[in-house]
Amino acid sequence: IDKNPLNLTLPFRLNTIHPVDLSWAITGIIGCAALLSPIAVAVINNHHAYKMRKLDIAHEERKAQMALAHESVQKQFEVYYADKRIAFSALLKEAGNFSTHKQALDNYCSLHSAVDNAILFCNSDTQEFLISFLERIDKEIFGGSYTDRERAVYTSLITALGHQLNKELASTKPTEPFTNCK
Repeated sequence: IDKNPLNLTLPFRLNTIHPVDLSWAITGIIGCAALLSPIAVAVINNHHAYKMRKLDIAHEERKAQMALAHESVQKQFEVYYADKRIAFSALLKEAGNFSTHKQALDNYCSLHSAVDNAILFCNSDTQEFLISFLERIDKEIFGGSYTDRERAVYTSLITALGHQLNKELASTKPTEPFTNCK
């Protein structure tokens, strides 16, 4: 049987090729991989840790900004609430002083000033109530006598005023402090 059916002549003989010994090459490749693998893993891990730390720092900064903004808003609200409460207290105090000296112009001026100050802090319903209170003081009470009926009318007017101011103040009560989620 002819081993070369095409009758090609090759410059070398096929049966004389010596096999290549790859054992040293494989050992070298495994050695390089063993040397480079921990380095590659360390570089990848360090890069990932850097990115995570950067994200963590950005998150912490955002949390701090949010807490600061909330604290600022809370402080402004507390100041507003305190100013509102002081204005309402002063109004009720001046209304009480006016009830005992309805004919004194100083008490009338103080009451009018306290109402004007309180109007700054009120919603529209309470503002209308305060304006009608002043109109009633102007038309019916200022300069009047001290009859029991007039005193009862004025007392009920002050009571209604106090109730309305209390509702207004309760609608702006400070809420529970904000707690940061961690």
